Amino acid sequence: SRSCRSNCSRRTILVVAVVVVKTLATVAVTMPSDLVAAVAVAIETASSLGHASLCALGAVAAALLALGAVLPRFSRRLLKGRSERLEVFDSLGRGKGVRSKGPLRRGEVIFVESPLLRWPRDGRLRDMIPFGAYLRLRHDTRQSLLSLHCEDRLSSDGWGSLAGAEGEDLDELLEAAGIRPGALSVSDRAALWRLLLVIDVNTVTGPSFSAVYETFSRMNHSCKPNCCTVIQESGDIIWVAAANIESGEEVFTHYMDSDPDMPLLDLLLLPTGLRRARLERWGFQCNCPRCMSPLEPERAFVCPAACGGFCHASHSPEELGPCTVCGVRCIEPHKLLAVEARVQALAESQAYAEAFAAAQECGGMLADSHWLLEWLSALLAHASGERQVLRHCRHHSD
Repeated sequence: SRSCRSNCSRRTILVVAVVVVKTLATVAVTMPSDLVAAVAVAIETASSLGHASLCALGAVAAALLALGAVLPRFSRRLLKGRSERLEVFDSLGRGKGVRSKGPLRRGEVIFVESPLLRWPRDGRLRDMIPFGAYLRLRHDTRQSLLSLHCEDRLSSDGWGSLAGAEGEDLDELLEAAGIRPGALSVSDRAALWRLLLVIDVNTVTGPSFSAVYETFSRMNHSCKPNCCTVIQESGDIIWVAAANIESGEEVFTHYMDSDPDMPLLDLLLLPTGLRRARLERWGFQCNCPRCMSPLEPERAFVCPAACGGFCHASHSPEELGPCTVCGVRCIEPHKLLAVEARVQALAESQAYAEAFAAAQECGGMLADSHWLLEWLSALLAHASGERQVLRHCRHHSD
């Protein structure tokens, strides 16, 4: 009796184990829509083993396992399937672009995209050079990657610092990646050079990796983008609508990356001249509505008439716009602009304490919304560990 129960228990465990293994194998190769088929396989497996009484148990186990296995894949596929809501088109004066095929609401997830190419940002030097990752790609993926837009030379602050602007140091970079230059055919060498040109202008920086995305690389820049992105550790990039987007409207991102020389600064806060200077590496001058505006709200000065309004800088180096409240123009704009120039020079030289002191000494000439005070406020909050705003702190002297 005891040995019979023992044999029965072992038989039960064996059947359940077979059901589990068969189910997992099925789930590994099926689409989420085949969940019912995976469960049916499990039931059939249990029945074929002569244990009809275990069919219900097998079905429940299979359903739970299959559901747990496919839900993450299903959610990713659901979002990735939203690519039909976007299309690549010829954007006038901008080359390729991406536009919406239907209305999108602010905060809505538009698309989830996996990278064409991904490589680590830390580790061995040869791993941080993406030649090896590229050579492991399928032929069609390589072709998609090399078809992306690029300039005809490398930027000095990008891959040009390693391979030379025109590839004069390419052999050294190849050797560092573990590739013998003499073993490459002419076409393979040309492909690797083209790869550098492509990644020089299309690379996106993730949490611990760099990557290039096909559709995302087709997006154009705007200093007031209607789309923001979130990069996951998995490599996927999630597109989220930052504003309501109408059908047929172009979807814009921004090309402003972080800058170690300007820590904690959102580079979209920069005034037009500095933003355009940073975009030169992509070979165009931004003419988005924000750049074409005659005034720069990010360079706001307190109205000298003390009416509570602000005077915004214009693109002219010696003019300010009329006050937003009283409408009066500043009669001595050079004084305000001189204060701004002094604070900016100190901040850009990383003399943050001196810049902050200069901002205090200016007697409230710079508005709290001025990009320099926004930056100094972020630095102050980070240094103190508190979320203090600069307008509260500048009234206190040491």
